[in-house]
Amino acid sequence: MPLTTWESLRPALIADGVIDSGNGLVSRLRRQRFGWFQAAAAAVLVAGGVVGGRLSAGASFPVSAPAPTGRVALADSAPRFRSMDEARAAQTQSQILYQNATAYLAQHDTASRVIETPAGMRTRLAALDRTQQVLNEALTQAPYDPVISGYYLTTVGQREATLRMINTAAPASMRITSY
Repeated sequence: MPLTTWESLRPALIADGVIDSGNGLVSRLRRQRFGWFQAAAAAVLVAGGVVGGRLSAGASFPVSAPAPTGRVALADSAPRFRSMDEARAAQTQSQILYQNATAYLAQHDTASRVIETPAGMRTRLAALDRTQQVLNEALTQAPYDPVISGYYLTTVGQREATLRMINTAAPASMRITSY
């Protein structure tokens, strides 16, 4: 009997579980059982990935400490302000910290720096100047708007960072102090 006839292939396919014998119940039970194994394997894979990721990053696992007796304090990381002045001072400090960090990264982060042409940097500088003018006009109309103020400060910081980038790429005789 040739190997390619249905009569010779059917018993081997049923034995391998590729096709159903017509009963249907055995195949469904087998699929359900393998479904649980697949779910368990996925859970183990995810847990192993989390553990491996934390260990490769050098992070430690949190150790649970016994709950303090008496009154339990909430460990909230968000600062609590007692006055508007305190909140504004924190906002100003955060903006200055953000601007300094952005300027430092723009000047020193060579891994993600795209090699730019002088024309591209001049275009960016011109756009930042126009943006600064528009935001300056908006600040005269709404001087206490924190969103406009934040955009203005970010624009000024990016403009200074762009000037620094131009100066680091240009020869010493062609340094730009203003644009």
